[in-house]
Amino acid sequence: MIIFIDFDDVLFDKRAFRDEWLKVFTSLGVSPEDSWALYNRTLATRTAYDLDLHLALVREAYPLLDMESLGKQLDAIRAGSRRYVFEESIPFLESLKQSCRIELVTSGVPRHQEGKIHASGLVPHVGAVHVVPPGGKKSDLLLRLSPAHRGRFVFIDDITENIEHVKAVFPEACVIQLARYEDQVRSERADAITTNLYDTIAVIQEYAQ
Repeated sequence: MIIFIDFDDVLFDKRAFRDEWLKVFTSLGVSPEDSWALYNRTLATRTAYDLDLHLALVREAYPLLDMESLGKQLDAIRAGSRRYVFEESIPFLESLKQSCRIELVTSGVPRHQEGKIHASGLVPHVGAVHVVPPGGKKSDLLLRLSPAHRGRFVFIDDITENIEHVKAVFPEACVIQLARYEDQVRSERADAITTNLYDTIAVIQEYAQ
């Protein structure tokens, strides 16, 4: 069986990473209000942070900002991505990789997202990494990846839109929403909603029977 799993806020604490990421902007003179406002404008959809657009917006709003220093400090945050991996992520992946093929399916600007993933230390624990650019749909990627599996796979994500797109295209798939936070919108189309990876294992095992 194959498992397609998201990275941000599923295996990786994106909220903690984002907070440290935005502190770099404020440390160089971007106001806290603008840091949040410009960041939110870069979300091409709710599923994808567009780093290139973010830097362009910051450069436009703060033409005297030291972009070279900004880039170096952001690179340092990205290089420390291992610190933001949820503690149950590696045990979860290791517990399933003997019986399942696990592939990451994530969204974002490829060079930024791939940099985070490689620095996180999770690559040795998965079979492949796929990055959907901002504005793209994971369901479209899965159409290319899943013919051999005939729609029989597990999909794990935190975003309602991704859950519902995939379930609409692949009704036979087991679609699990991992909702760690109370403020997350819950999908009515998910086959299961869990709050941590340990509970997710039980859902996967039941589907595999």
